[in-house]
Amino acid sequence: MTTIAEITKTVIDHRFELARLGQGSRATVLVSQRRARPIVAAIGTMQVNRITRSALEIYCAQRAAAGIAHTTVNQEMSFLQTVLRSAQADGVPVSLTSTPRLKVEAIEKPIPMANAVAKVLELLPAHHADAMRFMATTGISPHELERVAPCDISSQGLHIGQRGGFKVKVAARRRIVPLNKQAREIAVRAMTGRKPEEPMFPRRGATAKALSLVQAREGERISPKTMRSLFASMVAMTEPEHILQPLLGHSPGSPTTRRHYTRSNLASLGQAVSGIAL
Repeated sequence: MTTIAEITKTVIDHRFELARLGQGSRATVLVSQRRARPIVAAIGTMQVNRITRSALEIYCAQRAAAGIAHTTVNQEMSFLQTVLRSAQADGVPVSLTSTPRLKVEAIEKPIPMANAVAKVLELLPAHHADAMRFMATTGISPHELERVAPCDISSQGLHIGQRGGFKVKVAARRRIVPLNKQAREIAVRAMTGRKPEEPMFPRRGATAKALSLVQAREGERISPKTMRSLFASMVAMTEPEHILQPLLGHSPGSPTTRRHYTRSNLASLGQAVSGIAL
């Protein structure tokens, strides 16, 4: 009978082939492949017609006990559910087509104060600090940043996903982000001496490593992705959601914007209540 490892490989291979033919993003398939690895390692030999919900619940509990975020475990279960339903659609007998989920507390983690972030950036090497500030002033994600090249910059702004060498996950991610004064100054520095399609900024892993070195001396913990949340939260203080969503590359009405990117901090909460009196 078919095992979880075998059907997972079939699904991943199929998605890679679709991406090669232009029907999907290779980056998205790589994310699926990453989610599949711990599943295959832990329960890959299990036959798909003998999967039990209790076995999957134990898998989830073991991952959580190992310190893996509940949201990450749920993403893995969501991928496994897709794999099982794909197998069923192809006529493979499966014993389960829905997977368990771990509870995720709906607690908002506040964004760092802008001055605290600036203090950390001052300690970074200049090219890494520029990369972080460029994300904070444009709202682009770390994986988008490492694809930005001089040919993506125009008088209109930053063109995301507008060329063959700059693929995006979904159509909504194709956008033009206006560049303010600081963002344009950073872009000019970063593109100097580079070829039209040569990446302008460091790889996200290199910037994350540089951050980990300087943050050992600072209390504030930030990551490259923090900059996107900081941008979204600052824009959301003054602009409605229908302005913010196209800047982030989110579809109109997407709940992702509020759920994952807009956050409050003590200063914004204080400003919100400052004018209230009886």
